[in-house]
Amino acid sequence: MLEKTKQGIPTYRLPGPIGAKTVGIEQRVDTTGTKTAPIVVKHARGLMVEDVDGNVFLDFTSGMVTATGHCHPDVVKAISDQADRWLFINSPDFYSPLQARVVERLAKLVPSVGGRKVFMCNSGTEANEAALKATRWNNPARKRLIGFIGAFHGRTMGANSLTASKLAQRARFTSNIPDVHHLPYATCYRCPYKMAYPN
Repeated sequence: MLEKTKQGIPTYRLPGPIGAKTVGIEQRVDTTGTKTAPIVVKHARGLMVEDVDGNVFLDFTSGMVTATGHCHPDVVKAISDQADRWLFINSPDFYSPLQARVVERLAKLVPSVGGRKVFMCNSGTEANEAALKATRWNNPARKRLIGFIGAFHGRTMGANSLTASKLAQRARFTSNIPDVHHLPYATCYRCPYKMAYPN
């Protein structure tokens, strides 16, 4: 619901009456406790998101991981074409021409010494778990890990040890991987220690 403040600045009271029902249900029975935007999405195209109450927003999240915008026609067509062939095949058990093309293309993008391998996975969290394992492959004695304050690495037990973006994501959990150290980003522009360059 679009309202105006005393200064005449438009504001939204979120969630709206329709969205509040969905938010109430999720808060009551869903375990997702880190949601911060009380927006209940009805429709999205390109950069714009419309909620169930008819409010329209400019999406600054980039879809979390992709910058193609919502429902990009090429992406929608690729998904539709693939869904017409098959939706899921267990890639650890079966080979796929599509996966072969993707991993070959990805491998060519990465500089390498001694060969390239690609690990296909379902999420950034799973990729970070694989990266944690990879840190020990060549040198199991190297155990120290650095995570940045404010960074999100995932919610599984290993990745959550590195996550330091929201208190709710780590509440009731100690670091499950020993020797994880959290440091601030090296940002002189907004120095976390309130120092001035070059100090």
